[in-house]
Amino acid sequence: MSLSSERTAPAGGGRKHTFRARPPLLPKYVFVLSLENRSFDHLFGRSGIKGKDAATKSTKSIDGVLDADGKIDARYTNSYEPNASERKRGARPQTYGIPNDDAPFVMPSDPKHEFEHILCQTCGADACKKLLKEFKAAPSSFKLNTPADSFYDTVPPPPASQPFFVRYSEATSPGQGGLLRPNLVPDRPDPDNSGFLHAYVRSFSLNSGEKADAVPDVAGVCPDPQDVMRCFDTKKQLPILYRLASKFLICDNFFSSIPGPTGPNRFFMMAGSSAGFDGSPSSGDMTTFSTIGHVPARSGNIFTQLKDAKVPLRIYGDDNFPMAGVMKGVTPWDRYHVHRDVSQSNQPDFSLEAELKRATDAKPFPYNFVWIEPDYDVLSSTILRHPMYSKGNSMHPCSDVRNAEKLVADIYNWIRGNKSVWENCVIFITWDEHGGFYDHVLAPAATAPGDSWTDLNGVSRSVGRTWHFKFDRLGTRVPCLVISPFVESNLIDSRQYDHCSILQTVIDLHNRGAFNKGKTPSIKMQPWTDRIRDAASMIGLFTQEAAKAVKVTLGAPLEPDRLAASSGNQAPSLNPLSGNTVLFLLSAINLHKAADPSLDVSSLVATLTTDEAVGRYSAQAAAAIDAAQGSATNQQVA
Repeated sequence: MSLSSERTAPAGGGRKHTFRARPPLLPKYVFVLSLENRSFDHLFGRSGIKGKDAATKSTKSIDGVLDADGKIDARYTNSYEPNASERKRGARPQTYGIPNDDAPFVMPSDPKHEFEHILCQTCGADACKKLLKEFKAAPSSFKLNTPADSFYDTVPPPPASQPFFVRYSEATSPGQGGLLRPNLVPDRPDPDNSGFLHAYVRSFSLNSGEKADAVPDVAGVCPDPQDVMRCFDTKKQLPILYRLASKFLICDNFFSSIPGPTGPNRFFMMAGSSAGFDGSPSSGDMTTFSTIGHVPARSGNIFTQLKDAKVPLRIYGDDNFPMAGVMKGVTPWDRYHVHRDVSQSNQPDFSLEAELKRATDAKPFPYNFVWIEPDYDVLSSTILRHPMYSKGNSMHPCSDVRNAEKLVADIYNWIRGNKSVWENCVIFITWDEHGGFYDHVLAPAATAPGDSWTDLNGVSRSVGRTWHFKFDRLGTRVPCLVISPFVESNLIDSRQYDHCSILQTVIDLHNRGAFNKGKTPSIKMQPWTDRIRDAASMIGLFTQEAAKAVKVTLGAPLEPDRLAASSGNQAPSLNPLSGNTVLFLLSAINLHKAADPSLDVSSLVATLTTDEAVGRYSAQAAAAIDAAQGSATNQQVA
């Protein structure tokens, strides 16, 4: 029944009554928690969770690695191909299945997962070898100088039938659009997910030397190649996630948005596009983008879109510099802490914990959209001088997963403990990408975002900045939990989703009045990229019949071994700056600049050349942002 429909009481004898249909029940508070670097099989493949199919309501098991008898399926294997020197020493190719023992709480190494590593993981070692051979053989002297020298002017574009990992070589300034004469790579095989183990062995580096960005043709000393194939005993090792997944809804066909690393996938999570990034941004990108104040996602992002639609939002981070800080329109006054910051004990408490404890029916929780990020422990590691990621709660492989379990439990318990919020909310918990861990489900094709970026020569391009990826395939499968009293209990949803599905769901909720007391909003939202437009929405999961008082309590998460997260005593090396370090520095600079418009960004960036300089600036930026935020909140309290 539509919001405007009416029905009239039958005529005859009585008074005539007109009844307006009750608005459909929809969650008015959306919480999104985005964790790090775990594939679906790695976390839930051995869980054996059974439930009702969200579409058909028939009984089913999640699509994991167990066979019909509940044993690990022997079909799921990966192989390791020795290099030439290893072959001379007698090494031969080795094939491994999924081990029966449990995944470690802390990995000895961060499995590499840049674009080239994921090519190896998803298409096999041979495909990656060809790519790296082309990359090394690319001429370094030819560089585009004018828009007229576009590579499409001299070399025909690849046929539409060619697989998605066709690559054109790029110049020595990744991300900046300095394109080399293209070298067409032979056709790529379709993804077969056969190279996870090979990529892990070939790019292995200990956590104590985390910043080593080796590629899959550089052998390391890998103590156990099967670590990336192992799965958790979810019920025993991750009891918080297991209980939430088995009591609410788990999506087992949910994918990261690009076969690439954290940065591009988090851009997709927030903007429905990676702004052309198919690899991690470089230090050159930080210099370029810090001058404009944000990652140049031209079509907008969820924060600007919601602000334009007059929807209250807030960003909470356990990290001083959440990655949301790289997005246009995000300010220090959007970002607060998840937990109470003890260093600000003399300031009013506007943490997520405090806001949820304050909210009542009479004084409702003030934010319809809440974006939550964990503590990544990237820039903080430069201050405290410990291995990068090791003290975080993001579920990064170099940290203890039990820290993330506690974060999930805290957030759920705070929300569940507030009746006025819980009975009107949905919580999405997902992971940005697979982190190099094995998954047996092949990534499907996808709609490209349809936006573009401009290279150094002023040419507008829609392919990836580094590898010329066409953004026409999703990344590796990751989990997504949907926790809400508006969703039927114990559901397994096997319909295809990716990160943009959450964005599309938020759009649908807004347009149906969920954030406006059931009334059609005066400003409707539209999908701002083609990927969001074609992403499946989850709004159909929320039903009036399902809305109920769900009583799911959580036990205590397992206590982390405080020694386990220290796989070495060497502090991280950030020189040269790359990968996530660039993103967190960009977030720090953008938020700092908003708090202090007099900040000389160009001069600042030029000084960030050593670990010590990065550590000093991180502490300075955090203090400046908190001071500006504290001044504003004091005025708010007054």
